[in-house]
Amino acid sequence: LDPHPDCGTVRARGHEWLSDDHQRRSAAEVPAKVGPGRGTCGIWGTLAVGIFGGSDFSFATPLKGTLAISLFAFFASLIVFGLLKFTVGLRVSEQEEEEGLDVGEHGVASYPNFQPAVDL
Repeated sequence: LDPHPDCGTVRARGHEWLSDDHQRRSAAEVPAKVGPGRGTCGIWGTLAVGIFGGSDFSFATPLKGTLAISLFAFFASLIVFGLLKFTVGLRVSEQEEEEGLDVGEHGVASYPNFQPAVDL
């Protein structure tokens, strides 16, 4: 299968747009912007085989596979994080959040000269 020139262009533009859009909408800091890029570019690569692969490849098979894997990953994550939430929890205590995780985990502050902001 020879690579089609449109595949790379669509992947690059899609990664740029989705990464920037995800960064704007997300409260989490994602410095490398890899989350949306890896997922969407993987999906695009799979679907591109069906689109540009010629008569030897069907679009339905990669589409079904992509949907199946996406649904499996979503529900598996939902189950795992649901179990974690109700067993050990997903958050630290409010006190540990204020002190900083370095103190709670390692017993020392990583930024000893850092002064917390004061509410005015």
